[in-house]
Amino acid sequence: MEGVDENNKQLVVFTATYPYGNGETFLEQEIEYLAKIFSKVIIVPWEYEGSARITPENVEILHVFNEYSYNRTIVFTSYLKQLCHIAWSEYKCGHIKRNNIRILLSDLLRTISKAAFVKKQIANINEDSILYTYWFDEWATVLSILKHKNVVDTYISRTHGFDLYEDRQKSNFRFYRNFQLEQVEKVITISNDGFEYLVNKYPQYTNKYITHRLGTKDYGASNGADQKDIIQIVTCARVVPVKRMHLLVECLMLVERKVNWIHFGDGPLLDDLKNQTKLLPKNISAEFKGNIANSEVLKYLKSEDVDLFVNVSESEGLPVSIMEAISFGIPVFATNVGGVKEIVSTEVGVLFSKDGFVEEMANKIESYEKLGLNSKGSREKIREFWLNNYSAKHNYEKFGKFLLSYANSRVMN
Repeated sequence: MEGVDENNKQLVVFTATYPYGNGETFLEQEIEYLAKIFSKVIIVPWEYEGSARITPENVEILHVFNEYSYNRTIVFTSYLKQLCHIAWSEYKCGHIKRNNIRILLSDLLRTISKAAFVKKQIANINEDSILYTYWFDEWATVLSILKHKNVVDTYISRTHGFDLYEDRQKSNFRFYRNFQLEQVEKVITISNDGFEYLVNKYPQYTNKYITHRLGTKDYGASNGADQKDIIQIVTCARVVPVKRMHLLVECLMLVERKVNWIHFGDGPLLDDLKNQTKLLPKNISAEFKGNIANSEVLKYLKSEDVDLFVNVSESEGLPVSIMEAISFGIPVFATNVGGVKEIVSTEVGVLFSKDGFVEEMANKIESYEKLGLNSKGSREKIREFWLNNYSAKHNYEKFGKFLLSYANSRVMN
């Protein structure tokens, strides 16, 4: 798949902040492959601040909210039909209640106002373009409004974790989900678990769901972990409630062997976590690297003697951080949430129950060598599993061909 495909197709990708900020690092790799398939890729971030990251030459960034201002008049004069339709859809789903009706209507008015503004900004985009939202959230709602108003023909959306599993919301549901599913053409889940979740929760739209996994680049195998008394554990996550990093501290409190724990990532609970680690016994050291570039994390995983990668989240989609770890052949301990069971097999590591795992994980760390996961042969098998299932080259080329096939079928119809 060298160079741009002979078909002159254009792809429009709606993101949260990419290529701005430090988030959506895994989207960088996907864009590289999609830019080889489509003649032009337009990225439309919801928020943008600071400097943009480097993108392929045929990638253009469209800033649609530069002069946006909330206009309630436009909503009522031009989008009243959509307002009533969405409000009725939410009411039928039982989402409109006394304690949230004001929140819903206020958010809905502003979202429709943004949709009206975006309509003008994307007017010059080729009507044959494929519209693709990277998350099934605000952009999906905006494009659903424009689809309902016949401004756009259709759109496709990926969905991951927080934007998919509704129990991760305080209200245990997501506003506009039924409306989004009415309007979207295809929903791309990143795991079989995500696919099954949608089928069970919204079976009436089953024909719209399809799974295409994410992937990571091949940087080669790590240098391996030497046989030593100290076991080196790495974690990589935002320090937020759903990641439950405090439970790893509780686990390490029970471990008597020497452990060197390295954490990559920051977040609102980082200071609390640092304070908790002060209670760790002397045989456990903890080092916090902060929010550094993903390239530096990858360099560390490849060059250092990492014995084990750990994830103790309460909820996940299918973590890219685990994909990156196993690409180097590093074994994984993780909680059985979301699509994690699809990537952490007995060949790759150990899967723990979502809750009540602290003592069991501590015991596994204490007797880690007996698991046989860190041998040269085992690490080679872990890397082979990654190559067969989570290689960026394989997965993104396959996804790109799916998008291109979909674009061609629209033209034929």
